[in-house]
Amino acid sequence: HVQKTENPVLACLSTEHPSVLEVVKEFKDAMVVHLIPVDQKGEVDWESLHLDPKPTLLSCMFANNETGVMSDLEAAREKSKSWNAILHVDATQGIGREPVDFKKIDAEFLTASFHKMGGPKGVGVILIKEGAKLNAIIAGGHQERGRRPGTENLISISGLFAALNEIQTCLPIWQEANKELRYAFLEGIASLDFTIRGSERGLQNTLNISFGLDGEDVLIGLDLAGVSASSGSACTAGSLDPSHVILAMGYNELQAKQSLRFSFGPATTKAEIQKASEIIVKTVNRLQTM
Repeated sequence: HVQKTENPVLACLSTEHPSVLEVVKEFKDAMVVHLIPVDQKGEVDWESLHLDPKPTLLSCMFANNETGVMSDLEAAREKSKSWNAILHVDATQGIGREPVDFKKIDAEFLTASFHKMGGPKGVGVILIKEGAKLNAIIAGGHQERGRRPGTENLISISGLFAALNEIQTCLPIWQEANKELRYAFLEGIASLDFTIRGSERGLQNTLNISFGLDGEDVLIGLDLAGVSASSGSACTAGSLDPSHVILAMGYNELQAKQSLRFSFGPATTKAEIQKASEIIVKTVNRLQTM
């Protein structure tokens, strides 16, 4: 719904969150759509990337919700400029974990939902670069300067701003805590044979790990013991399909079904990490002997 273009061409990472990826796929019969490939670390080779026809809109996530891999937004911005394309960044996974500087990112549009970091569910923000135009998605009102109808949800908006203020105050503390928790977690499961799927350019609080076992078997064991994890994004919980993110990274279906996502936040304690690690080690060892 951005300003109309004669021949719109959409592009997004093949590892994008379903909230973006599924929308882009909806347009594949009406216009050219590019799903940008990633390597086995989940990263894009922006320098060598060639798309024909050139995109008019590029959507690139700040960080991946399943692996924690952070996009090279500086390279994405340069590439979008070379295409003369609009850049949209989904920063939801980065909020409260890394500094998110809209001016530095230099995108035309940045969207974020704050439920990941203490804000209420069902409310988000869109930042619009000065001069960028955005058409209304739904007709019927003139709220938000004509961009949408409907009376504003002030309670949720207030909750969003409360979360934002907390993030601005506590982010450096949380970043340091996440580093310590990550170290404690990896140290706690060090006796196991596992593989981390992702890259060094990643969020400290999100890990995608394979123990070489069926992920659902591990999840059931962990759930019974009181440890919460997932085999994909939270939005696909309950699905038996392998993660599209891990598949896009070049792994096969069996390997994708072996991937597990572990994450923690500001409320997580070191004692909880240590306890969870003990349970994971016990569960994995039991399943491997079986």
